Amino acid sequence: MTLDPLQERYLERFFPGLIVAVGNLGRGNFTPEPPRLTSAGHNGLRRVLLHLTYELDDGNSVQIKISSRLKTGLPPYIPTTNPVDLANWERFHYALHYGKRLDDCLFRFDLDDSSGHHVHMLPSPKEHVLSERVEPDVRNLDPLRFVQMVAAYREQGTYPVRKKS
Repeated sequence: MTLDPLQERYLERFFPGLIVAVGNLGRGNFTPEPPRLTSAGHNGLRRVLLHLTYELDDGNSVQIKISSRLKTGLPPYIPTTNPVDLANWERFHYALHYGKRLDDCLFRFDLDDSSGHHVHMLPSPKEHVLSERVEPDVRNLDPLRFVQMVAAYREQGTYPVRKKS
């Protein structure tokens, strides 16, 4: 499957090169998931929820879900073809996942209201490990960097995080 056209446009604006990088992980299919946009009337956008799922032929998947809002005091974002200045946006929720299922992942980096910044990792992927207890710092990780971590794990077996000692 291919991406939804609106999804593709917004992913490219917010995270240029991400779609290609994910596709380069191996054979698979994207899931069309249109972005959810919160407008400020006809004058632009204040929130953007972007989802990207890529089902690899080996049964694993890459899921990237990022919810962002404009920083306080900034005018609404008027979509253009130019990349977005991420300095004007803040993430208030995200999930960067690699594995077969969310509850049984190989690794996942999250931000949510109940647990804050946390990591799910082997050998206990259901456990919530606070991000400050792992290395490297994966809070607000750039999704392109996450895909590089997935690629390193797939190609060399390099596990991306470890608990601090």
